[in-house]
Amino acid sequence: VGGVGTILLTSDPRNLRWTCSEPVRQVFLDFLEGRWHERNPRMERLISKRHAGFIREIDMFTAEEMDIDPTFRDFLRPRGLGWAVGTFVQVPSDDTLVFSIERRFADGPVEDKHLPTLNALRPHLARAALMSARLRFDRAQGMAESLNRMGLPTAVLHGDGKVVATDPLFKTLGGQIISRAF
Repeated sequence: VGGVGTILLTSDPRNLRWTCSEPVRQVFLDFLEGRWHERNPRMERLISKRHAGFIREIDMFTAEEMDIDPTFRDFLRPRGLGWAVGTFVQVPSDDTLVFSIERRFADGPVEDKHLPTLNALRPHLARAALMSARLRFDRAQGMAESLNRMGLPTAVLHGDGKVVATDPLFKTLGGQIISRAF
C-alpha cells in the first residue's frame, strides 16, 4: 500500500504494548516519549468508527481538520508522515488491537484499490494477534505451575490487577490475603 512501516498496538485496560517496523520505530518512540498517544485523534476516531475493516484517515478527517490538528501539524507532517490506513480489533481477552500502516505525506492517502486486499488480510492479522495474546497467558500459567512445583503459592494477575488464575496452594491461604483496589 506504499507504507513506510506498520505499528501494532495492543492494550488492555491498564497496559499498552506495541511493536513496529524498523523504519517507523524512532518516530513511534518519539510519539510515545512526547505522550502524543494520550491525545491522539487518529486512535479516537478509528475506535469510535467501529468499522469492521481498514479505514483511511481521509475517511475519518476532513483536510481542514488535519491541517489544524496538532498530531498531524506538529508531529506527523514535520517527520514526513501524515497518511495512514488502520484497523481496530476488539478480542475476547479484553485486549484492543490496532494496526496502523504509516505512509509518507508526500505520497498522499492510501488508494481505494488497496482496501479489499487489506480487509481480506484483517481476520488473519486478528487471529495471529489473538494467538500471541493467548501464548502470553499460557506462558504466565507455565510460570505459575513452575512456582507451584517449588511449593510456592501462586496467582497470575492481568495487567489491571485482576486475578486470572491461582494454584491450589494459593487457595489454601484463605483469609491470609486481603484484597484491595487492584
